[in-house]
Amino acid sequence: MKAAAVIAEYNPFHRGHAWQLREARHLTGADYCVVLMSPDFVQRGEIALTDKYTRTRMALDGGADLVLELPLRYACAGAGYFARGAVQILDQLRCIDVLSFGMEHPDTDLAGRIAEILSREPEPYRRALKASLSRGQSYPAARAAALSEVLSGIDERQSIGTFISSPNNILALEYMKALRDLGSPISVCPVQRRGSYHEEPSGHGDAGGMSGSPDFGGIIWAGAEQIRAVLRRGDPADLAWLERQMGGEPAHLLIRSLTGDHPEDQAHSRAGTRSGTRTGSRLKSHTCGLSDDAPEAAFAETVSSLPGDSLPRVSRILAERDARLSLLVHAQLLRCACAGAGQDVFAPYLDSQEELSRRIVSMLPEYADLDSFADRLQSRNWTRGRIHRVLMQILLDVRREPSRALLAPKAPGYVRILGFRKEAQPLLHRIAGSCDCALITKNADASDRIEGAAGTDPERCRLLQDAYQQDLYASHVWQLIAGRPVRSEYTRSPVVLSS
Repeated sequence: MKAAAVIAEYNPFHRGHAWQLREARHLTGADYCVVLMSPDFVQRGEIALTDKYTRTRMALDGGADLVLELPLRYACAGAGYFARGAVQILDQLRCIDVLSFGMEHPDTDLAGRIAEILSREPEPYRRALKASLSRGQSYPAARAAALSEVLSGIDERQSIGTFISSPNNILALEYMKALRDLGSPISVCPVQRRGSYHEEPSGHGDAGGMSGSPDFGGIIWAGAEQIRAVLRRGDPADLAWLERQMGGEPAHLLIRSLTGDHPEDQAHSRAGTRSGTRTGSRLKSHTCGLSDDAPEAAFAETVSSLPGDSLPRVSRILAERDARLSLLVHAQLLRCACAGAGQDVFAPYLDSQEELSRRIVSMLPEYADLDSFADRLQSRNWTRGRIHRVLMQILLDVRREPSRALLAPKAPGYVRILGFRKEAQPLLHRIAGSCDCALITKNADASDRIEGAAGTDPERCRLLQDAYQQDLYASHVWQLIAGRPVRSEYTRSPVVLSS
């Protein structure tokens, strides 16, 4: 039994993700594909488009056999901490053979050399990095310059900056570094990333605006960032493009989840939050239009099943979410600032520092909305993405010291099952019998599972219990931001798909 793993956000799941899962299975010869997926808040410091259960359903329909939840403290952290937390969980499952990830430039030899330098930080690298930083370069630029100086070879010197600045390559390097630091036996299998980050449709229901992206099976793949941009734009003419990029059924599932028209949302709304409606019902699997050889008619014929105003509705709903999120962040910033801890009140959060804390305090009276506030905080040393992460960490109370303590070497952790295919039962049995962490299938059993994994270490047990409760709290906050009736996470069970 061979298992390959993928670490993902699926915000949202699209056909490029389905292709990656198939490639991972094909290239590794894996019998099962395991996905470790971010929860309702993601690494960019944003809320996920739709809830983790809907994204789990999409992933299972799209080729995953088992979907596990990446704990919040790792999911909304920077690349290094995100990768270390995810890799440590996969390593503790004791049944993952290969970690597969997308790369813009899948040069495993170069990536391996860079990961080794970043892991060991030899003296020549530290000197070169310090010198670059002293010249006023940003940290990413200084790191690229230091690596270029340390690595030999003219070709590598010319490509190193591009190589380590590509988003997927950055995470790939962190995954390889984490595997090396942990001494994990998990091997790696990079998959060439296909598609474009920034191109969007022309607005005429086709992919004309993405001519720079590769063409696979008559369809030009977009990334999740473009799909999110199209949803926010709300142009009805983009509906056909969206269905082509995601597949008809996943696109409809996403839109109905966003608009509250999903059958489960409607049932819960009618029954009220006291009903205890469960997510773990047995669902029939659909092809979701994710096969590369599916005819284009399979995508076009589903267009009329959604109202013509679906995308404008989604755009309005996302704008309303942004407003609610902005208010919640503002309220939390004010609450913390009024606690009397001074200018450094925001320094203890995971990715924050004293410098940023003081900027937040000084600029807080000028807060108008989340995006404009992040723009005002931005500087050479503080990217917009990192600032958004810090603001989400403040909202959800993700602090540095307890988060770092969770990553103590060889210390047990926990992981929660979000969903699986019935055919993956042998894999679940193997994980249950071999893993070195608390495997949580029911929230009601989480405390006992964590206590059992922590053993005789009461401090470790407390850390894990607090982190798990924080995961549940974040899901409830997401529901508030999404404008949904809050359903207790204790009533939710894994999504189970049958063929």
